[in-house]
Amino acid sequence: MHTPSDDRQFIIVANVSGAHGIKGWVKLRSYLEEPHTIMEYADTLSIQFNEEWHAINIDQARHHHRQFIIHIVGCDDRDSAQGYQNSALALRSSALPALPSGQFYWHQIKGLDVYHIDQCDEQIGTVHDIMATGANDVLVVTNTQEEKQPKERLIPYLPERVVREIDLSNNRIVVDWPMDF
Repeated sequence: MHTPSDDRQFIIVANVSGAHGIKGWVKLRSYLEEPHTIMEYADTLSIQFNEEWHAINIDQARHHHRQFIIHIVGCDDRDSAQGYQNSALALRSSALPALPSGQFYWHQIKGLDVYHIDQCDEQIGTVHDIMATGANDVLVVTNTQEEKQPKERLIPYLPERVVREIDLSNNRIVVDWPMDF
């Protein structure tokens, strides 16, 4: 999942990729593992257009061929639906259920500073993104303080083995991973 840099209370869960049909339905490019779960948040979603967030309600959603489509309450024709094209669809982070201790949502980890276990006073970089690889997630850590080009490191997200500590209150992750990798 993506987070707007100016407002961490919203978590982008999808983008509107276009209109579908003539009755106001829109096609989504979903960032959720299971796109249909968007209906669990149907009355807590917001959409971003004209650089502002607007509350919306979804009254219907379904799979259509290889896409996921939704109907937004009050959007009842193709022209209205096309007005939402390329808009971000988000939910408030407060709408997410609490996780057990030691588990984190991706939006909580993105943006954290990364430090090596042996050199806790020297920052390796910042978590720019997270990739799902199947075996385990991978932190994409970017160091923009490198000479000419930012250096990107891929660090496996393996709690206790590689990721030794996540401290949200101090905005940091401590890892045990070779510095030259």
